[in-house]
Amino acid sequence: MIVRWLLPPAILAAAVWGFVTLKNSRPEKPPLVTEEKVWPVTVQRVHKASYRPQIALYGQVQSPLSHRLVSAVTAKVLRVMVRAGEYQPQGALLVALDDHKLEWIKQQRQADLNEILALLESEKKRHAHDLQMLQSEQALLTFSQQQETRVSTLADSNLGTKAAVDDAQQLVIKQRMAIQQRRYSINDYPHRMAKSQARKARAEVALLQAQEDIALSQISMPYNGWVNAVSVYPGDEIRAGTLLAVVYRPDELEVSAQIPRRYVGTIRQTLAQGKALSATFSPSLETAPWVLDRLAAQVGEGGGIQAFFRATSLADAVSLVTGERHTLILQLPAVANTVAIPQSAMYGNQHVYRVHNQRLQRLAVHQAGLLLSATDHTSRVLIHGPGLNNQDALLITQLPAATDGLAVQVLND
Repeated sequence: MIVRWLLPPAILAAAVWGFVTLKNSRPEKPPLVTEEKVWPVTVQRVHKASYRPQIALYGQVQSPLSHRLVSAVTAKVLRVMVRAGEYQPQGALLVALDDHKLEWIKQQRQADLNEILALLESEKKRHAHDLQMLQSEQALLTFSQQQETRVSTLADSNLGTKAAVDDAQQLVIKQRMAIQQRRYSINDYPHRMAKSQARKARAEVALLQAQEDIALSQISMPYNGWVNAVSVYPGDEIRAGTLLAVVYRPDELEVSAQIPRRYVGTIRQTLAQGKALSATFSPSLETAPWVLDRLAAQVGEGGGIQAFFRATSLADAVSLVTGERHTLILQLPAVANTVAIPQSAMYGNQHVYRVHNQRLQRLAVHQAGLLLSATDHTSRVLIHGPGLNNQDALLITQLPAATDGLAVQVLND
């Protein structure tokens, strides 16, 4: 009976003793060692040199001196000879207005002038007549005075009547009044002539205005250039001041582009020294037909400064039209101790990695601009910084996991 109660605990104790013995006697497992990953990369050796940086700008062709041709008269549009986008030589007829009403006005102004000219001629003849009549009237006054003296003498001798004396005296008074009126007319002659001359001048100006209005009814191209817009059609009734067309000269075209603020100081200093900065249209990098003319005096909407480029020859500008957008490549002054690296070597805008003892070292650098190739149209970044030394191995492989101290294996060095 006792054996029956002791057997189960004995079996359990034996099982526990066996488990512990097996656990303690098993072989030890070696620790797990993680091997560090090594990234295969390519590098470029640093060779400092003097380069002329380039920056890519996005510009728009514009004409700051577009001419708005407006009507000087109220008339009907007779003919429109051109369309927007056409190149026209100087003197080419653009818009013709109906001028028959203007001809009526011209004839009226000519008649007014002829009337005043006739009045001037009449005044001259009247003045000559007054001078002649003054002499006659003075002689007649002398005779009348002598007649008055004779009649008065006869009346004193009781040989004449008092009525005869009164008639003689009245004749003398009338003659003196006639002479006064004649002298007033002679003295007033310069004033009448001045007044008539003023009327003549106004009439001449009115006639010239009428003639000019007729000439202005034919709107011609003021110079060799492009027609940017035409605003009227045949049959339109227009008033003075109505816009007819907009034209511009090719040699007045310019390209406007915004320059990043970090380049503005260098550019202003270069312009202040009287040095020219040239630019090209990408991808035509073999020529430099554009030159930086000026910079705006205020910051633009994008935070940069607006720059204005002009063509160095008419042949470079004649093929352009306003509103076109082009990529400009601006040549900056040479910068010493710079390194040209591929875009893949840049991490952000201010960092590169140097490979030292198969580990990456992060370096802070400054971008001076781009170096563009005219053959394959590729670009390299120009950088400089105090941490760069000649013969340094710069990482040019773009690694997403690049960080300070990363283990790498250089494949091309």
